[in-house]
Amino acid sequence: MDPEIGIVLGLLVVAVGLFATRALPVDLVTIFLLLALVLTGILEPTEAFAGFSSQIIIILGSIFVINGALLEGRVLDLVSAWLLRVAGGSVNKLQLTTMSVVGGLSGFMNNTAVTSLFIGPTMSIARKLKTSPSKLLMPVCFASILGGTCTLIGTSTNVAVSGEIAKQYQTDLAKWVANGGTDLNGDGTIDSADYLQYAEANNLKIYKPLGLFEITPVGLLIMGVGIAYLMFFGRRLLPDYPDESLAEGFNIREYHSEIVVMPGSRLIGQRVFESSLAEMEFRIVKVLRKKRSFVPNTRSVIEEGDVLLVSGSMEDLMAVKDASGIEIHAETKLEDEALQTDDVKIAELLITPKSTLIRRTLKEANFRQRFGLAVLAIYRHGQSLGRKLGVIRLRAGDLLLVQGSEERLLSLEHGTNLLRLDATEAPSADRRQKGFRALAFLAWP
Repeated sequence: MDPEIGIVLGLLVVAVGLFATRALPVDLVTIFLLLALVLTGILEPTEAFAGFSSQIIIILGSIFVINGALLEGRVLDLVSAWLLRVAGGSVNKLQLTTMSVVGGLSGFMNNTAVTSLFIGPTMSIARKLKTSPSKLLMPVCFASILGGTCTLIGTSTNVAVSGEIAKQYQTDLAKWVANGGTDLNGDGTIDSADYLQYAEANNLKIYKPLGLFEITPVGLLIMGVGIAYLMFFGRRLLPDYPDESLAEGFNIREYHSEIVVMPGSRLIGQRVFESSLAEMEFRIVKVLRKKRSFVPNTRSVIEEGDVLLVSGSMEDLMAVKDASGIEIHAETKLEDEALQTDDVKIAELLITPKSTLIRRTLKEANFRQRFGLAVLAIYRHGQSLGRKLGVIRLRAGDLLLVQGSEERLLSLEHGTNLLRLDATEAPSADRRQKGFRALAFLAWP
């Protein structure tokens, strides 16, 4: 076997392994792979980096920029509100309408962007209709894939194929000119118009770049058949998980206890999130002080007589009882309402594959100090991780149940790669105006 073939196959195996294990970010793996091909002499530097000047890359980059602007502007949040009105309480009608809308949008936006855009609203709508989110999320995913077949810019593979066709056309044109191409239309230059005339006269096969809507008829047929299958047959195979409250779904209610800060306690004067209890993995989720209750923030200080609602191991709590100067009341079971106020909410955060939190613990990432949110529980692949959260290494796909101010939760949308699943707030007028500008750029001929 040729040594170069062996090197390429070896690099391919390493790359697939890194992609599968997520040991490194995907973009770093691809860059290292490119550099390895150059260093081994398989590719010349000009060949390796020629793609960055390709029109295909520029088109794809432009699509992603516009997609990002649409997501940031949250213009399409209006669509989710419209979906809820159209559904009228019918899950079947909601499935059909959602798949049709997602498929249509996917024809002009990146599939992943469309899917991520609809995760939060879909979860919210499912809860309002008291149906399982699993019955809606999978159809949304498939509809975004099917919709990408409807236009040239629906998916990056369509653009890449069109680019290869254009490259082949330019190659054939250059060969024709080099082999004695002539000025057939009499305009004084030998160009593509002459080549097209020559090819038509000699019944030659011509490779032309795809038009924006050239594949639309076939794409619409594929999407229609796919949606029909999902509506009549596929939906019967979808799982139906019961809808639960956030606290119950994360299985955290059984871990809550109520303690009283006694006179002379060493906790007095300590900041809540930097206190001895916090250092021992106890999560202080609420403070009762002089007939007033509030959810603590990073500036809250423990005072004498405070009643703290904490989440943690009862055994550990008993062990520090005397040393900390606290009195333990009976174990308390809290509903979602007890964890929230008008200003403080609990929410679910999805760790996306690009998040910087992956393979790090909450302590290492300084999550509470960085985001101003308290993590109440972690949900991973069907199991709730309610204890010792500070030492759990996070993975892509983990769900974090967090508690904090609405302002802090809204700020997560900017560059954190944490997706809030229950976000339903309308964006500001200025932000939406920017989104409409992005739509105008997308529609510009």
